[in-house]
Amino acid sequence: VGQGLRFAAASLGYWLMVRAASREVLGGRLDWRAIAGLMRKGAPILICSYMIGVLMVADRTAVAIGLGAEAVGCYALAGFVLLIIQGLQAPLISVFYNRANLLFGQTHDPRVLRRPVAACLLATLSMVGPLLVAIYLTLPWLVGQFLPQYASGVEAGRIACVAGVAQCMMGTFFAFFTLGRTVRLAWILAAGLVGFFLIAFWNGGIGMSLEYVAWLKAGTLMGVAIVMNIVFFASAGRSGGNGGAPERLDGLSAVAPGVG
Repeated sequence: VGQGLRFAAASLGYWLMVRAASREVLGGRLDWRAIAGLMRKGAPILICSYMIGVLMVADRTAVAIGLGAEAVGCYALAGFVLLIIQGLQAPLISVFYNRANLLFGQTHDPRVLRRPVAACLLATLSMVGPLLVAIYLTLPWLVGQFLPQYASGVEAGRIACVAGVAQCMMGTFFAFFTLGRTVRLAWILAAGLVGFFLIAFWNGGIGMSLEYVAWLKAGTLMGVAIVMNIVFFASAGRSGGNGGAPERLDGLSAVAPGVG
């Protein structure tokens, strides 16, 4: 619920800022068929983006339900590690996503996406990997020196470094948007979410610990990442037709002049 409210507030704020800063008065008649087409394409992307956000905070949700609010505070180290990875990963995904869209728009051949996607994964792992190793090795000392009250969350934070590798491998998700394979992505993410909570609470949460949740999060992300990459590279290895190219929305120019 909190993730949904945050996403809605951010989207509304972005729309208000764009509206206030825009000096161009949009004219023309609204093409409701074009708007319906945009919603049909955009809604699955919105749902998948939301599900990725929920998956990234599923571990904190499980800790809050099974271990209480105080444990969530101690578990913050694990969330902080993944937050660093997300901040470093996002700019790289933005660069390669634009490149992938350009190539796919020019050729409509899904095979052209393999190189930018592989380059994105390798670049992310190359940049983030050494940082994860450094965090894993130095986290006990750093917490002992500066944050001793979080000592109980050190092991969970180190396990989060493993989850960070899986999070880097999940960078393939943007290619599903380019290919229009959002339904497949939604099923993968839904299976990961359901599997995580079923395993986390299969015995009513008895025996749950911060380390248990951290390992479960790492395993879930790794499983989702592996399936995601297998499905993508299998799909991108085939050609034919328009390669799954999104349909052209000719009425879009009526909504946003200059686009179409």
